[in-house]
Amino acid sequence: MSEYLSSQSLPRFLFSHDRVFQPGEKHVTRICSEDVLLLVFSGVLRFVEDGVPVEVHGGEYYIQKRGLLQQGVVPSDCPVYYYVHFSGTWSDESGIRKRGPLPGDIDTRALTRRLTEANELNAPLLERTCLFYQILTLLSQSQPKSPSQRLAEAAMQQLQLHLREGISLSAIAAELHVSESYLIRTFRRQYLLTPHRCLIRLRLEQAERLMRYSDLSLESISLECGFSSYANFYKAFRAEKEENPGEVLKRMR
Repeated sequence: MSEYLSSQSLPRFLFSHDRVFQPGEKHVTRICSEDVLLLVFSGVLRFVEDGVPVEVHGGEYYIQKRGLLQQGVVPSDCPVYYYVHFSGTWSDESGIRKRGPLPGDIDTRALTRRLTEANELNAPLLERTCLFYQILTLLSQSQPKSPSQRLAEAAMQQLQLHLREGISLSAIAAELHVSESYLIRTFRRQYLLTPHRCLIRLRLEQAERLMRYSDLSLESISLECGFSSYANFYKAFRAEKEENPGEVLKRMR
């Protein structure tokens, strides 16, 4: 099976949009007649592609090749992602890999926001296609990660994967075959905060998304995001945002 999107021919942009899954939501079951680029910013998107289970974590991209059966067998973990439908040429030898880490997360998000605005304004197809090509250029220019970067990103994936139930530092270190002290140093060098602090921040970011896009109560949101009680959620939210979660919820809804 061809695993590279050819960079020697120009793909045809069709349409794009952002997407947020609700708790328990599954990927649609389909055979798509178009290629689909998935840019996952947070959470975990799960589906089965031609019988092979696939998980795309926050900070990764994946290209669904047209003509393959995608099935929503198990729920995803509230992924926030951007998708682009297009028609491209595939290669066995070189080009953009079928999946990989998102290069320049800030740049990628900025381009998807610009593409969303272009869609809303019904901008000329040429303008939207140019933005899509810029995204593909970022993917094609992405460089291999250093061992320390890969370790930090693997730890981040573990935090995202166990967002709701939580995971201990010792369990992550054992999974990645490193000492806890080395893991903390490497993670802090990459993300400028400890794994524990990062887990709290990820939970709060997920809580804000659910506050904006779901009808769940604050108590339900706190449990869905892994806080043991609403009181703990309230305390963490106030410490991070310097605002009452109830007041923020009123503004959002």
